[in-house]
Amino acid sequence: MPRSSAQTQELLGWRPVHPRFLSDLEQHYFTN
Repeated sequence: MPRSSAQTQELLGWRPVHPRFLSDLEQHYFTN
């Protein structure tokens, strides 16, 4: 189920500053 951080951003004034976790996975940093 997709989620949004919009409520957290609005409530706390928070903004994400790092790349998405899935982007890291796509870069092959993690292997089996």
